[in-house]
Amino acid sequence: MRTPMKMPRCLFYYFTPLCLLLLLSLLSACESKMADPKGTLEKQAERYWTERMIKRNFKYTYEEELKEGLPSFETYEKKLTAVTRIPTLSVKVKEVKVDGKNGSVKLSAKCRIPNFPAEVDIPMGDRWIIEGNQWKHLLQVKFQ
Repeated sequence: MRTPMKMPRCLFYYFTPLCLLLLLSLLSACESKMADPKGTLEKQAERYWTERMIKRNFKYTYEEELKEGLPSFETYEKKLTAVTRIPTLSVKVKEVKVDGKNGSVKLSAKCRIPNFPAEVDIPMGDRWIIEGNQWKHLLQVKFQ
């Protein structure tokens, strides 16, 4: 009667982690679809505009931008500081549309314009694109 061949212990300890590592890398390479692209975009757009117009957290918004054609952070910060001078009280998403990897958002910003007696709702439009399973903002400010 022949006995089954046993794998040497040292080979087992090297081979098993290697197989697990290979399996994990294959699983992580598979890009999963976003569960709720419309809901995710709504939350992300509202946070983006709150950070940009109310908190003026340009480091956060810079990371949310589509990197193609994006200038250095210093140029980005200087330009956005110049275009966001109106005090903004709140930002609210009004409408979200998703078409494949493209998204558009309509928002309203409640602003206080100096020397104007009442707060003003300013409508805004925005475009986003899915890149690497995340929504990225398409910056519409021109850098020259």
